Amino acid sequence: MSQVPVPRKRKYTPLTEWLIDRWNRSPDRGESAIAASNLPDPVRQSVQQFIDQSRWRRKPTVALVREMVKLFDEQLGRGTPAETITTHWNEAIPLPAFRQLQEPSLVVIHSLPIDIRELIGGVVSRTRLWRSERIEVARELIVHFQDGLDWGVTPGDLVQSFGDVSTTAQLIRRAKRRNRPLAWRMARRTFQAVGTTAAILIVCWLWLLIRFQFAKPNVSFDHIGELDARSKAVAESERAWPLYAEAFTKMKWNVFSATSTFIPPLDANGNIEPEWSTLFQPVDVQRIDGRETQRWRLPPEGVGAPVGMQDVHREYQMNVGEFSKGLDELGRGPRWPVMIQLAEMNRESVDLILQAARKPKFGFIFRDYDHSPWLDKIFGGKSETLDQSTRSSIDRVLLPHIQYIRSFEHLLRIEAERAKLSGQHDRVVEILIAQLRIADQISHEYQFTITKPYALSFAAGSWNAIRQILDDQPDFFTDAEMITLAHGIAANQREMDLDLRPDTRLFVRDILQRLYSDDGRQNGHLTADGWRLLQQIPDHANAAIPHVQTEYQLQLQGSLMSSVVASRREIKQILDHFCGLEDEETSRPLWETELDGSSPAIEFLQKTMSTPTDRIRFYPLKYFEPNMKSPGGDPKSLLVVVECARMQCDSTLVALSLTLYHRRHGSWPTRLEQLCPELLPAVPVDRFDGKPMKYVLTGDKPIVYSVGRNRIDEGGASSPETGLGWECRDGDWRLWPLRQGDR
Repeated sequence: MSQVPVPRKRKYTPLTEWLIDRWNRSPDRGESAIAASNLPDPVRQSVQQFIDQSRWRRKPTVALVREMVKLFDEQLGRGTPAETITTHWNEAIPLPAFRQLQEPSLVVIHSLPIDIRELIGGVVSRTRLWRSERIEVARELIVHFQDGLDWGVTPGDLVQSFGDVSTTAQLIRRAKRRNRPLAWRMARRTFQAVGTTAAILIVCWLWLLIRFQFAKPNVSFDHIGELDARSKAVAESERAWPLYAEAFTKMKWNVFSATSTFIPPLDANGNIEPEWSTLFQPVDVQRIDGRETQRWRLPPEGVGAPVGMQDVHREYQMNVGEFSKGLDELGRGPRWPVMIQLAEMNRESVDLILQAARKPKFGFIFRDYDHSPWLDKIFGGKSETLDQSTRSSIDRVLLPHIQYIRSFEHLLRIEAERAKLSGQHDRVVEILIAQLRIADQISHEYQFTITKPYALSFAAGSWNAIRQILDDQPDFFTDAEMITLAHGIAANQREMDLDLRPDTRLFVRDILQRLYSDDGRQNGHLTADGWRLLQQIPDHANAAIPHVQTEYQLQLQGSLMSSVVASRREIKQILDHFCGLEDEETSRPLWETELDGSSPAIEFLQKTMSTPTDRIRFYPLKYFEPNMKSPGGDPKSLLVVVECARMQCDSTLVALSLTLYHRRHGSWPTRLEQLCPELLPAVPVDRFDGKPMKYVLTGDKPIVYSVGRNRIDEGGASSPETGLGWECRDGDWRLWPLRQGDR
């Protein structure tokens, strides 16, 4: 016989059990009032049934019982049979509106006909007023319909004459709300205004976010691509760069190289020979994680790099400071024998450099994957790194071939001094002319301002070397060699593209296309890619906008900033005016330029971003500000550098002409005008005062000079300060003969 399963007792939490017990032991909910009434039993049952269906709270339920007892007593007193009351109230289900309001006095509504009850309940529910207002509306409607019934109007006619329930409820709601307190109406209007504003702001922000996220900059201008196309159009036989790259790879040492495979002569114990120890020092290096570009220099105590070390080996790095001293002491000093040996070791590279200098074009191609050999040689780089840099903004383009080509200048200086000491006149002239041609190649290759100092460095090296040779050995060059050098310098002066204007317009054109979208009408708004680009700039102490850390913050901050930041057209107008001020300044002669103080272009940029509001509105100018304030971006400093270089070039021609004149006449001229037009077309201009270059004879020795920064002619008296003469604020700038500090 199977057992009947015993139902498991449901388990409750202690709190639930306490609530159930509390409910079971709840106080009187009107039962005592029903029992104490004199109502017949059927009527009492109707009362109990109605309050059970109402499901009110205890206190309103007790009050409801009292109201119903009172109502039924009145009806029984008027002679209404108990059966009629019982039949009516057993069918009277409490209205939903009645249940919600829990107002006992409204129980009389259930004495009305059912169609009127439903009409009143529907109107009260649709008004959506406060509880007290709905109770008042229900009472008014009850009185209205009760009066109609008392006048003998049928319920159907009353309902039909009442009209549409929704329309009536709306009219009642409007009338009741007009009677509400002023404070409520003011609070309501305020809430509506705040809510509407918040909704508008959210919609606007969503629109800005969508626009910010999906708008992309149209990078249509590719300056590097244009340069590469121009270089590719040059015949390979006319390109100098392949020979320069080969010279790079065959060099035994490079003072600018980050890696070095050169091993100086060692003694039996593995130490550097004494004469080489001044220029080279051993360095123990270990590679990290197998990547050649990640290296760790070991300190003397031998503590190594962290984890991932691959191997430890010894490299021999050049002491840059000692090497610079050796260049200043060419032809003498303890370092000179070693520097001669270095030149001998790199004779093949020198020949390649001289051969490349005779080419008409530089011909470097950025996006060329054949760069790996020389990149690995000079700093362990890769072609991909150089190629990737050309895909970004112009200010981030790597120029390793220009930066490291300065090692050629040092090598040529050493070789020229070695050839001079050995009496190889042709070799010296060839090297000096080659330096001028390399300067021509670099100056014509790019529009980048940063390349101009490199071109000037090669040309100035040749000019200074010629004047120094004329100082030390006036009879070293033959007349024909001096004429050759003079023609080479004059050609260099004509052909060398020393454009004074900075590359700001090129920079502006490239950056704007990366920061902003393009609507086809030279306008646009800030994009997400542009905002990321701005976030890559190092922050400053007075930055108006803090840098973001996460992508979410970038999207939120960038979308809001895109609504307040100036448009592409506005930023371009500001930068066009800035470039116009630059053009005015660089087109002004140096003698009309105030050398001290900031340039008007820089002052304009600072004034544009002088207030916190302007720093936010013109926030994209933050990208341009550091570049324009750098020495290469300041048109005034660029003007001074280029004009002083031209004066050095002019003074070299004057020195050659004076030497030739002295050979032909046995004496120095009393005035530079005596050199014209036989040896000079015209006397060069002193760029600092706009007058002819200064010349004076002191003890039968000529001095060619400029008035210098102070623009005061002191008769060639130079300042005891060291360094470049044009930087000295006291005394004249002696151009020839050279002082030790002017080399």
